[in-house]
Amino acid sequence: MFAARHSNETVQAELTRNMVEAMLRSFDSLATPEGTVTVEIRDNAMYVANGSGPSEFLGLAALPTALGYIK
Repeated sequence: MFAARHSNETVQAELTRNMVEAMLRSFDSLATPEGTVTVEIRDNAMYVANGSGPSEFLGLAALPTALGYIK
């Protein structure tokens, strides 16, 4: 994996088993011809970019603080 740009910023993501399994289930249909997928992290959620349509939602490891009232 190569970064598209150089940055001093580190990005971390928490993944649940369900999120990894969801990525594996959709990997072949979303992978590029080179066999890679692009993962997007936004709004505390993880998505796999889909070049031919909307990104596929993989999951949310934890509720954002602002939604903590939801149980």
